[in-house]
Amino acid sequence: MKRVGWVDELPKVLWAHKTTHKNSTGETLFSFVYGSEAVIPAEITVPIERILSYSEGEIDERLRTNLNFVEERREMAAIREATNRLRIEKYYDKLVRARTYKVGDLVWRDNQASRA
Repeated sequence: MKRVGWVDELPKVLWAHKTTHKNSTGETLFSFVYGSEAVIPAEITVPIERILSYSEGEIDERLRTNLNFVEERREMAAIREATNRLRIEKYYDKLVRARTYKVGDLVWRDNQASRA
């Protein structure tokens, strides 16, 4: 049995990373670059609707249409990412407790700050 090293698996892992939808944007890295979704090797071997309904002329037309909407998809992804960032920020800000200090309160101070 041949032992497979991480170097042999790296291209497959990178391909999976590029074709996986990201939570923050809702898009794949592949679609950002090329304007359409990739056909992964598993989809070629297993008959699915996307592969079964393949026709050369229709695919060319779809690719041209997708390229027309690349910028719009990127803008929508940027909006989703900003919305996600605000949601996360709101969650962490909720955990912060405001504290007020008065003159005479004891507080911890960094060593370097006390040497200054």
